[in-house]
Parts: sequence; structure tokens; C-alpha cells
Amino acid sequence: MSPSALDCVALILAPIWLALLVESLRSKYHLHRVPVGSNGSATGLVKVSVIVPVRGHVAEALELLEDLRVQARPFRGLEVVVVDDRNPPEGAAELLRACSKHGAIYVRVDSVPSGWYPKSYALYRGFEASEGDVLVFLDADVRLRSRETLKAMVAAALETRGIAGFIPRFNCPTLACKLLMASILGFAHSYTGFHKVSSRKSSVAWMYGCCWSVTRRIYEDIGTHKAVADSYVEDRDFAERAKKKGYEVAMYEGTRFVETKWYPRPGEIVEVLSRVLLRRAVALSWPRVLLESAALALIYTGPLVAAASTPIALPVLAAEILVSAIGSIQAGISPAYAVSTPLTGIAVPAAYLLAKARGYAKWRDIIVRETPATWRAQALTN
Repeated sequence: MSPSALDCVALILAPIWLALLVESLRSKYHLHRVPVGSNGSATGLVKVSVIVPVRGHVAEALELLEDLRVQARPFRGLEVVVVDDRNPPEGAAELLRACSKHGAIYVRVDSVPSGWYPKSYALYRGFEASEGDVLVFLDADVRLRSRETLKAMVAAALETRGIAGFIPRFNCPTLACKLLMASILGFAHSYTGFHKVSSRKSSVAWMYGCCWSVTRRIYEDIGTHKAVADSYVEDRDFAERAKKKGYEVAMYEGTRFVETKWYPRPGEIVEVLSRVLLRRAVALSWPRVLLESAALALIYTGPLVAAASTPIALPVLAAEILVSAIGSIQAGISPAYAVSTPLTGIAVPAAYLLAKARGYAKWRDIIVRETPATWRAQALTN
């Protein structure tokens, strides 16, 4: 490609990355902060239920139970509900012993009814066994980074008229994980930023399903997880339903409170992306998916390719890296990994094409497919 052509590429990409940089800063500005001790008088009047679904992360769940044991407890009451989602006998026995040791409620799921995906069903069973005025949902592989975490999550639920979602610190065990997540989170936090999530005028709604809280009354009014029983991305769909019913989806800075273990291998991360993008990939035609994938690939790699030959592209490349750096910092990942974004960002269009080509996505040990016509219609409008 000639220098003049690369100049054109840089000029085309410049407003895109500038806009994403502005969106990234707006997103960061709209993050909520939870001062430890806020709503202190209110939290003392409520009973809190922590619901922990466990499927295959038994060792991590035992660590989480230890974290919960040492949490500050200014509440009227605190109960922990552990949902054993079809773990093998050895794991089930360990969970049962840990629940007995910590005074937690143990719920066993032996089968998932037709029309339900496993996690939605496990969360619903946990809700059924709970009595709390405030519900805190934590994945089994979450670690609590502060003794004040539950106080913060309960306070957030009480001051939010809707869902209080927390951005966790991502525990990436490998270099590949850190590099990939830096590029993915930068794009996610800008293109689908938290300012859009919190805006009533925007249809964008999502949250991190590993760690969020809500009052029992609002959870029931949204429809509980029955409303997203057949969803394989239940956190996003529950947030969308909450927003459509007029509730707020508020995202809080949570890296000092919660940490989630992420996938170590690139293929696993691409699978997660493929599952998130499956609905749109299935709904759209092949030409449309190919066009959007090519555009994404150009947006990610174009600044680096152009910068090798023309100085005009250097500010564009800098903006791209800065977008990823902001997203990385928000998730507790070093911004230094953002320099790989022009290369690792290719994982996004790759996952999109994979979802389209297969027509399904893998989620742990099951295959998920997109079928309801209403979801297809929703994908076209987003």
C-alpha cells in the first residue's frame, strides 16, 4: 500500500479512535464510587443474602467462603447460600463440609429443567433458598479484596434504584490473558461504555455477572432469573430487562473490593467473546458479518500498519493504545499491556466470525445456540 493510501487510512481511522477515546473518558467519568461506610445506618437494618453458584470451581469456592467469614458485618443478618451445581461426589462433599463449617446454606442441583441454562437456574435456586432484603451475587471464583466488600456492595444496592454492578479486578494468570484482556476491555468500556449503560436514552445494558447486588424487591419486580431462564448470557440479558422496566444499571469501581479469576488460554477468551457475540452473528447475514469483521480488523490493525510508513498515523496509534490503557486500569490490569492492542485486538473480529461460522458457542462443557426469534430481532436493533 502506497504512503498516500496509508495517509488516507490514517485520516479515516483518526475520528474513530478519537471518538472512542472520548467515549472511554466519558465511561470512566460515569463510574460510581462507593465510599466505605456509606449508607451505614441503612445497611444495619437489612438482612443480606450472598448467593454463590458453584460449578467446577470447588477449591475457589472454599476460598471465597473464608473471605466471607472475615467480612465486616454491620447488617441485621447475613446468610450465605451455596448452590452446588452438579459437582461430582468429591466436590459436593467438600462443599457440604465447608457449608457446615461456615454456617452456610447448602443447595444441591442434580439436574437443570428444560428451558433453563445452568447458571440462571443455579442463581434462581439460590434466591429461592434465601431470605435477605439485599441479594449479593458472587461467582465461585471471585475473591474479596477487602473486609469492607459486602458493606460496599450492600450500600451500592441500597443507593441504586436498580442493579449495582461492580467492575472486578481481573486476575490474569498468563501473559496472553493480560494482552488480550487489555485490548478487549478497552474497546468494551468505550464502545459500550458505562455512561451508555447508565443513560435512560441508550439501549446499551450489561454488567459483570461475577459480582453484583440488588434489593430483593427490585430483583423480584424485574422477574428474577426466571425472566432470563433460557439465556446463555444471563447477566447481560438481566441488565437489559432491568433497564427496560425503568430500573438503573449502575456500574461501580470495584477493583479494590473484588477480584475474578480469568481464563489463561487465548482460545478460552475467544470462546467467551464468541458467546457474547453469538446473538448478533446469528441474526445478521454473512455479507453483513464479513463487512463488520473486516471493519473491526482495520480499526484495530490499521493504525499500526499506517504508522510504519506515515507519521500522520502516530497520533491515531497513540489514541488506540490510550483507549486500551484506560480500560486496563479500570480492570486492574497494567496499562503497559495496552501496547499490544493493534495485534491482540484481532481476537474480536475472529470471535465474531467464529460465532457466525459455527452457529453456536461453547460454554464450559455445553454447546449454546441462539434460537428465539425475539432475540434475533433485538440483535438487529443494538
